[in-house]
Amino acid sequence: DAPRPLIAIAWQGNPDAEHTTLRGRSLPLESFAPLAQDSNLSFLSLQKGPGSEQLASCSFRHRFLDIQPEIDALWDFNDTAAILACSDLLISSDSAIAHLAGAIGHPTWLLLHHLPEWRWGLQGDSTHWYPSLQIFRQSAPGDWSSLLQHVAHTFSQLQQLRSLLNPQHSNTLQPQRDTEAELETLLAQGQRDAAEALCRRRLEAGTAGERVRTALASLLGGTERWQ
Repeated sequence: DAPRPLIAIAWQGNPDAEHTTLRGRSLPLESFAPLAQDSNLSFLSLQKGPGSEQLASCSFRHRFLDIQPEIDALWDFNDTAAILACSDLLISSDSAIAHLAGAIGHPTWLLLHHLPEWRWGLQGDSTHWYPSLQIFRQSAPGDWSSLLQHVAHTFSQLQQLRSLLNPQHSNTLQPQRDTEAELETLLAQGQRDAAEALCRRRLEAGTAGERVRTALASLLGGTERWQ
């Protein structure tokens, strides 16, 4: 079994199509390096043809599943969809892979350049085309660095939320009443930073009850799923 989470990525479309509105949609593989700082992640390349040569010099090449020959040998979208379904999430530039993932309802984060193709519009992080797809947009032309830093931060936050809301182990032997009372006081006073710090201390100590975990999830931004 592949290590989890397993993130499928595709970073370059067909360069022959990038002469008009698609110009600038592709990004260097190395731009994904901020995501690789999470030592728990493994990557699956879905890149075929142009762009796949970047794997050879990628600084986090060792984090990829060693199946690139099988990817290169794929014949059609049926094969690609089958491999894609083995991943937890696709992060992709604006290419056919992103449309395929959206069409089969696979969780997808789409990376868009500053002036994307018409179908994605100019603002918003969702699209009526594919409900399972979330959009991440460049804040400035050509600035993939800032965008991928944001993507990595968002992924890290959601990983924390998933861990908090689905704890494998929780020490419930110690009293939690005093902690919850202190937490309620801090929240009532609007001291969000202090409340978050309290929740984190209890989590690290193994004494975080359901109220503390739920409060921290809320303070971190909610319970959004990856898609």
